[in-house]
Amino acid sequence: MGPVAIAAALGIGAGTALGCTLQGGDGKWALSLSAGGHRERWGETAEALPPAAAVSGGAETRQTPVAAGAADALLAAVRRQATLAAGGERPDARPLAGAAEMLPAGLSLAAAAPGAAETMPAGLPLAAVVPGAAEKLPADLSSAAAATSAPEQKHRDEGRPRKIAAFSTSFSASDEGRSHNIEAVAQALDNTLLMPGDVFDFGSIVAKAERERGFKEAPVIVSGKLKPGIGGGICQVSSTLYNAVLRADGIDIVERRNHSLPVGYLPVGLDATFADGFINFRFRNATGKPLRIKTEVRNKTVTVKLLGAMNENVEYRIETVLQYIIAPKIVYAADPHLAEGLSKTLRPGAEGYVVDTYRVKLVNGEFAERVRISHDTYRSQDALVAVHPDDPRLEPSAAKQPAPHGFPSSDSSAPESLAPVPLHGGVPVEPL
Repeated sequence: MGPVAIAAALGIGAGTALGCTLQGGDGKWALSLSAGGHRERWGETAEALPPAAAVSGGAETRQTPVAAGAADALLAAVRRQATLAAGGERPDARPLAGAAEMLPAGLSLAAAAPGAAETMPAGLPLAAVVPGAAEKLPADLSSAAAATSAPEQKHRDEGRPRKIAAFSTSFSASDEGRSHNIEAVAQALDNTLLMPGDVFDFGSIVAKAERERGFKEAPVIVSGKLKPGIGGGICQVSSTLYNAVLRADGIDIVERRNHSLPVGYLPVGLDATFADGFINFRFRNATGKPLRIKTEVRNKTVTVKLLGAMNENVEYRIETVLQYIIAPKIVYAADPHLAEGLSKTLRPGAEGYVVDTYRVKLVNGEFAERVRISHDTYRSQDALVAVHPDDPRLEPSAAKQPAPHGFPSSDSSAPESLAPVPLHGGVPVEPL
C-alpha cells in the first residue's frame, strides 16, 4: 500500500510528503508515519514501539500506544498488502465496531484524500476503515472485503471470471481450403458470451462463419467415405470446443455425436461432429455465472478457452476405453486385365472402433468420481480388391461388374466433421 493511500486512511492531506513503516511480530504491531519533519508512532502496546531514538532520525517523534481494537482499525488498511516479519497475514486484524473512537486525539479516520482510492491495489479494504469511502472505490471492491477471512475471500475470488478450461488441436497437415474453414469458424466463435442458462448452438456459429467469410473445398464424410466437399475442417473447431467443455464444471452437454469415421486430430471418443440440418453440437451454461468463449489460431493450431467461474480445487481428466475393434471387410471386384491368381488393392480397408469415454473428477488432487459420458461407434471401411473375373472369391454379381478405375484411396489424415454443405443424394455430409 502506497503512502498516498495510507494518508487517505488516516485523514492526512493528499499533498503531504509522507513516509510509512509497518512492523509486526509476536502479536505486537506498530505503524510509523513521518510527515513534515514529524513522526507519529502507533502500536498495540508500549512494547510494540521501539525507542524514539531508533526511529526519529532527528525528527520530532511522538509515540502512542493504542488499544488493540484501534490498532486493528489502523492495520485493516494495510493488512492485505503487507508482508510482515512474523510471516503472513494476521487473521484477526479486522476493523472493530467503535474502534475509531479509541484512537488518540488528532488521528482521524473520517476522510479520504481526493482520488486516493484509485491509487490503491484491488482488494484493499479502505472502505471498511474510512466511512463513506466506498463510493470512491473501484466497482469490484466492497466494504465487506475487509472483514472476510482468507477462505471467504478465496471463495469470493472463485466467482470472478477467469480461465477455467482450455484445449488445442493441430491442423498442420491441412491444405489451404481446410485451414481457411477452421480459421473462419474459430473467428465466428471467438468472444461468444453465454449467460446462465443459455444453450450454445454450434450451428449458429457455422452459419455466421459462412455469411462472413464463406467456406472452401476440403474433405468431408459422405456415407462413411471421404469425399471432396465444401466446409471440411468445421468439425475440428467443434471438437476442440467439446474438449474444453469436458474439462469445465457446470456445463451440461445437450447434443453431441461422434463422426462416423475416426478423425486424425483427436483420439476416438473425443470428437464432436456437425451436419447441417441433421447433427449439431449444443451445451447449456449451468455454472450460474456468465461464460465466455475465446478462440485463437496460431501456427496451424486452434485453441479454445473458457472464461467463467469454477472452484479452483476441482479439475477433470478425460479417459477413453477401447471396447473392441471392427475389422474391415474385403470387397472383390472383377478386372479382366489381371491374370488369374493375381489381385490388386484398389482401396485399403480401415478398422472401426467402439469406445467408451469417461470424465474423472478430482477434488484437491484426489479422486472424487468417474462418469461415463459417451459410448461411440466408428464404422470400419471396406477394402476394395480387384481380381480376375474367374476368381472364386467374387460374388456372382461382382463378376459382371468391372472394377472401378481411379478409385480414391482412404485418407490417412482421417475424416473431418460435417460442415454446412448441401446433402449428397439426401445423405448428411460431415465436414472433418
